[in-house]
Amino acid sequence: MPEAGADADLAEAIEAHRAGRSAEAVVILRRAAKRRPDRYEAFALLGQVLQDLRDHSAAADAFARAVALAPGAPGLASALALSLKAEGRAREAIPALERALRESPDDAEILANLGGLYREAGRATEAVELLGRAVAARPDWAPAHNNLGNALLAMGLAEEAVRALERARALDPRRASIHCNLGVAYKNAGRLAEAIATEREAIRKDPAFADAHLNLGDGLLAAGDVAGAVAAFRRAAELAPANPAALANLVFALDYDERSTQEEMARARRDWAARFAEPLTPPERTAPVDPDPDRPLRVGYVSGGFARGSVGSIVVPLIAGHDPKAVRAYCYSDTARSDDATAVLKRTAVWRDVRGTSDAALAEAVRADRIDILVDLSAHMAGSRLLAFARRPAPVQITGWGNAVGTGLAAIDWFMADATVVPPGDERFHAEGIWRLSTWLCFEPPAAFPTPPKRGKRPTRPLTFGYFNRLSKLSAAAIAAWCRALRALPESRLLLKYRGLDDPKIRAPFLRAFAAGGVTENRLDFRGASGQRAHLETVLEVDIVLDPFPHGGGVTALEGLWMGAPPVALRAPRPSGRTTASLLTSIGAPELIAETVEDYVGIALALARDPARLEGYHATLGSRLAASIVMDMPRTVAEVEAAYRAMWRRALCGPAER
Repeated sequence: MPEAGADADLAEAIEAHRAGRSAEAVVILRRAAKRRPDRYEAFALLGQVLQDLRDHSAAADAFARAVALAPGAPGLASALALSLKAEGRAREAIPALERALRESPDDAEILANLGGLYREAGRATEAVELLGRAVAARPDWAPAHNNLGNALLAMGLAEEAVRALERARALDPRRASIHCNLGVAYKNAGRLAEAIATEREAIRKDPAFADAHLNLGDGLLAAGDVAGAVAAFRRAAELAPANPAALANLVFALDYDERSTQEEMARARRDWAARFAEPLTPPERTAPVDPDPDRPLRVGYVSGGFARGSVGSIVVPLIAGHDPKAVRAYCYSDTARSDDATAVLKRTAVWRDVRGTSDAALAEAVRADRIDILVDLSAHMAGSRLLAFARRPAPVQITGWGNAVGTGLAAIDWFMADATVVPPGDERFHAEGIWRLSTWLCFEPPAAFPTPPKRGKRPTRPLTFGYFNRLSKLSAAAIAAWCRALRALPESRLLLKYRGLDDPKIRAPFLRAFAAGGVTENRLDFRGASGQRAHLETVLEVDIVLDPFPHGGGVTALEGLWMGAPPVALRAPRPSGRTTASLLTSIGAPELIAETVEDYVGIALALARDPARLEGYHATLGSRLAASIVMDMPRTVAEVEAAYRAMWRRALCGPAER
């Protein structure tokens, strides 16, 4: 009998699958489906076996057939959606689950899976609502709490995410993915030591879990363990060679590694581009839609951070300052984070929220907006969308201001720099052509201090050096140089302030490094993160800012100048180590730039031993910065717009030497 034969096939397939003979089970199930094409069970089991074999496309087809035959069968819609998601077709999975939810509005599994897909599609608010319902329906089900935590993370609600993910871990402590997600939540909440420990626990549970190695690298880099981060990212790239984020994180970390050379950094970028970008790049450049050389240009800016911060502080005044007769600005934003700077851009530019949008879809959106010039502001940092640029959606493509080292992509035409960041002769390290501006950095006054503060006479306290950069820039070479200066000035001290330094576990390795250099803990003042005003008031406690190397500062140096604290900088042999030198050149203070470590220590000591000169800097640096090109936004905007116009006209003439 046909039905009995089909049942026998199902039983035989289940036995084969349990015995590890999954390929044999597929053959049996295809036979069963052929015997009884009206029975959903064979297709459902076939989908499950194919999913286990990671044949996601065939699994999705099998589950789709099962859903068509039995649309109300428990779990089928979710299984179809997960197969579509695994195949990279998450947007197709959403309608399947929405249909299932209409039929079963209280099904926790459907709610949790649909909430997870909404989160990935950038619909975090809707995701949190659905996942809250899933948690209410099954409060003891770890996947619902896990997905809720991830959705809260997407909304920037780190502490709430921690609570949801801690609950998921308590319910299912063996699942590595929950530990992995909780580690991200801890990091976003500023709990770095817990983040690192939790990612290590995820790796103990699943040593081949690439995402855990990736997140561990993120935590270690944030904590200043650059060597550990590089090792973690290398392992993630080995485990997930098809994941562009794994290798991109390694590229980014190498910029901070004092052992890496400019050649190695450039090679890592070229390797990433060859593996992930070049296969997507069409041979021909995108043709201009309207080849008018003089019309207003549509300029699109792509970033994972249109808010106050190291990149936002530089590009927000530039974008907001565009002359609408010359440039119509578009912002493609890949972050939930927003603040007053975001509000400014939403008023002055066409705003596109591209969270959850694939790189291919972003490229299509750029084409639909008829963008003439597309500007990358993230390079290989968080929020990078370089694989959209790889598809050449715009006739002219640029990278600038987000990263001083470039991208490695031949599909990006120009890298915005200046003669200090990329001096003549260094063009060979860049896949992009170099377009030099008068200055690479620009700055607008912080809201907390719209005018430079009046410092007055130095207070009678020990001379204080200061450091305000990322912990990943605290290199062994820089600490050794600072120890030399501190030993030469026994009464001096060093104030270090950055997120995480108020955690004893995070500052412990730095204390050991200073102790090895002969500087005791009582001469070091470690402080954590604070609001903008409190942060800038801390800068007023500092006499001299010590710029790090080989990766230099940027916005921190600008803030120091504005608050009257002179930075001592080393012109390092890499673009990321020349940003403060670029700034000091632009404001006419080259005497604060050292060419060697010996000079660096000498400049710091000479300045510390000359109270009158030091007080002169304290009194005048803010006004010198205000009078420089760095804060002449009309001039900077005009120069950038002139560069865009020249690039556009070159593009209209066809491919040319860059």
